[in-house]
Order: sequence, then C-alpha cells, then structure tokens
Amino acid sequence: MPGVVQLARFQAHRDQVTLPVWILGITLLGFATSSAVASQFGDEPSQAAILTLAASNPAFLFLRGLPDGTGVGQPCSSRATRSRLSWQD
Repeated sequence: MPGVVQLARFQAHRDQVTLPVWILGITLLGFATSSAVASQFGDEPSQAAILTLAASNPAFLFLRGLPDGTGVGQPCSSRATRSRLSWQD
C-alpha cells in the first residue's frame, strides 16, 4: 500500500499545473460557447429555426433526443442533465 500512496503523490505533483489549466480551459470554452449561442440565436424566431433544423437531423435526435422548448440552452443541453434535474420542475 505505501507504493500506491507514493504513486498517487507523484501523479498529483505531476498534474499540479496541467489539471488546473485544463479545468480553466474547459470552463472558458463553456462560457464562450454559451455566449456565442446567446448572441447568435438571441431572439425567439432564430431559436425556433435552429431547433427545427436540429429536430430534423437524425444524428442530433439520436445523441440528444427531442428538443423541448426554445430557450437559449435547449440546443446545448442533454437529456441526462434534464432527467437529473427533472425533480426540480
């Protein structure tokens, strides 16, 4: 067991820079994506148009399921997120 602890400490030391950089990069990518979606599809007609296009795409339907609304987050949200949060509705 001491070898496992030593190995875990070595891995944590090795990732002390890489892991925060990845976390920060993924967080910034999420903010940039949500900002781009909000600015590109900010009004109701353009949100409905992109959701109509997405609902006609079989690959999108396979990966995400049917869209249920025209909010800004609807093209990006996943079925798993919705089902986990469904108790709050």
